[in-house]
Amino acid sequence: MAWDEPSRFLLLCCVAFTLFGVSQFVKSYNLRAKLAHIPTVGHPDWLSSYLTVFRYMRDPIGICQEGYTKFQGRPYKIPTMNGWQVVISDNTMIDEFRKFPDEMLSIREGVEHFLHFSYTVSPDLLRNPYHIGVVRNALTRNIPACYADLYDEITMAVKDQIPLETDWVEVYAFRIIVDILARSSNRILVGYPLCRNTDYLDLAKAFANTVIKNARSLHMFPEILHPIVGQIFSARRRSLRRIMKHLKPILEERIQMHNKYGKDWPEKPNDYLSWLLDDPHAQDWQRFSMPDLSMRMLHANFASIHTTSTFTHILYQLAAHPDLLQPLRVEKYGWTKVAMKEMHFMDSFMKEASRLTGISLSLLAVSCTNFSFSDGTTVPAGTVICLGSFSTHHDEEIYPSSEKFEPSRFLDKRAREGEGHRHGMAVPATDWLLFGSGRHACPGRFFAVTALKTLLAHIILNYDVKMKDDGGVPPSTVFAGNVAPNVTAKVMFRKREM
Repeated sequence: MAWDEPSRFLLLCCVAFTLFGVSQFVKSYNLRAKLAHIPTVGHPDWLSSYLTVFRYMRDPIGICQEGYTKFQGRPYKIPTMNGWQVVISDNTMIDEFRKFPDEMLSIREGVEHFLHFSYTVSPDLLRNPYHIGVVRNALTRNIPACYADLYDEITMAVKDQIPLETDWVEVYAFRIIVDILARSSNRILVGYPLCRNTDYLDLAKAFANTVIKNARSLHMFPEILHPIVGQIFSARRRSLRRIMKHLKPILEERIQMHNKYGKDWPEKPNDYLSWLLDDPHAQDWQRFSMPDLSMRMLHANFASIHTTSTFTHILYQLAAHPDLLQPLRVEKYGWTKVAMKEMHFMDSFMKEASRLTGISLSLLAVSCTNFSFSDGTTVPAGTVICLGSFSTHHDEEIYPSSEKFEPSRFLDKRAREGEGHRHGMAVPATDWLLFGSGRHACPGRFFAVTALKTLLAHIILNYDVKMKDDGGVPPSTVFAGNVAPNVTAKVMFRKREM
């Protein structure tokens, strides 16, 4: 019997589905056998575990809290759409986790596992991630020098996005925060005037979203098909061509000046792009490579724009507690990096808002070798390990009345002798995991906190803020295991009444 095209297509689909099922079964069976000694939340068997997978997609916090309560600090594993993950929440284990060398525990492999960077961004960024050192060192070191530009862009962006009216105006909070932070962060990334270019900013915002969406699509396919489907479900080449149209003339001019004068030349911009060009850790083929530099700029936008979620949580708490506007306003303000650092009550308010409504898990890593924690728990090579952020942040022994919003919680902790610095929002600890932990904590956290604090300070000094009908914090959005702020909620603003 002759096969027509629809029949052949159907046959191919059946074969592909069968191969996918078999490969997933073999992979899951082998890994589950290696992790059998670690207790499971939900169903432990291969087929029934998918019931827990679907539950995790809808209720990641509930799954993590169940494991945290049931196993009382011991590691536990959960099944997810992209495999088994081992969750640790015990302070001692987190302290050990942050000290493990890269040869034992790879954050780079964790990023690849979760976001498939080789396909969604670029494999070159993982092979030589010298941009991380640029963020950790050059960016952090230059925050005071660049602060005036950051503040200038924040004030202009807020003015354009939030009307300064005497009557209350409703705005979609998440949307305007994305626009404000994309524009203000790019003032430090590429400088003026490109930081205000509409097409460039639209690209930066779109790329940040497509990386996550494309990674989710790849999770649906077995690894053997990633080289094929990775090309289909990736917009990186299109995004790269688009950003290079904006960056090419800027890069050509800077490279020309660098070749003529060296690293120091007249009126050289002090921004992330210049720091990338100056960094000695770029390989020979990467140095002055427009595609490579452009892709690292896209990655920087991906990282910076995702601080939007953190600030949205903070703004919702402020709007739900307008009585805190005045206490926040009485802190001594001055538009410098040093002044921002001294705003301890604001720092406490922001950190508490992030603690209460933040992420469920953080800092994924993959074990490179077999090793054991001090309690005897063995972890085989290839295991995905993550930190139970939400459970730690809601532990009653660590944070009494953990479900209550206490804006001065960390201000009070600062008052204790010898703990003035430890409780800052940008300072990672075994009980504060928003930015990860240890050597692998978010390298841009000091810049992120400075930018968010400056934005919040500017808003509270110029606006009154509240939720409509004196409502509370909008419920978070949960999708595919991720907990994010409500993206459709509105916040009301008006010109501050003196």
